[in-house]
Order: sequence, then C-alpha cells, then structure tokens
Amino acid sequence: HASQNTTIAHFGLGNATQADNLVIEWPSGGRQVLTNVPPNQILFIEEDPSLFTSVKNILKKNGLHVWAAPNPFAHHTNIFFLNKKSKKLNVRLCDATGRVYDNWTTTAQQLEISGSGLPPGFYFLKIFSENILINVLKLYIAP
Repeated sequence: HASQNTTIAHFGLGNATQADNLVIEWPSGGRQVLTNVPPNQILFIEEDPSLFTSVKNILKKNGLHVWAAPNPFAHHTNIFFLNKKSKKLNVRLCDATGRVYDNWTTTAQQLEISGSGLPPGFYFLKIFSENILINVLKLYIAP
C-alpha cells in the first residue's frame, strides 16, 4: 500500500486459535513481526520508528556521511552532512509514493527540516550530487 492512509486487511484463521506470526512488510522496506496474535480483533499497527535511522546509524555512501537528529521528529529535525569535498548537494524530501514535498540545494554541513504542515508518516530524504542519487535517508514524522 503506497500511501500514508489506513489499510484495512481482513483475513481468516480458519479453526486456529491464534496466528503464530503476523508479518508486516512496510513500503519503506521495514519489516515487523507480531507473534501469538489472537483472532477476532481489530489491530491498529503503526510502523516501528526504531526501524529507521538514528544517530547511531550514520549512513556513509559515496564518500558522504549523513544522519538526522532527532529522528523520529514532530516539529523539526537537523540533517548533518560530513561533506568533506564541499560538494553541491541537491536534497529532496519525498513520501513513499515519490511525491516531492520540498527540495534544497546546499554545500552546508547542516540543514534544518520542518515537519510543520506535513502529515505524520515516513519520508525519504534523497541526496543528489551532479544529478546522481548518492544517498537516501529515512525519516519519520511523528504524530
């Protein structure tokens, strides 16, 4: 389901008294497993923010270190770039469908991103240099 709207998945268990494992594969690539789930109930499941980048998970790809703090965030986050060569970076904030919400061009070591006015959910910060995608950072805007 490639949006940030509620998905209702109705399924049966036959004569089983529980589902041993309920596997949720999110559009972001994250995966959650619920175990020993009883039948005949409605579950409201949100993607676990711990599946996403934290300061401890600094991405290094194509010579660029990038991380967000805080992540998850509600109002704003700071994106930090260890951009040793001071490359000109084009940065795009996109949702899971690829819709671009904002974009910036920077050579700075830090960029502040506001979550104000954006629906809660998962976003991708796509980082380009010379029109080549060099890194993607996952962000979560909390409700």
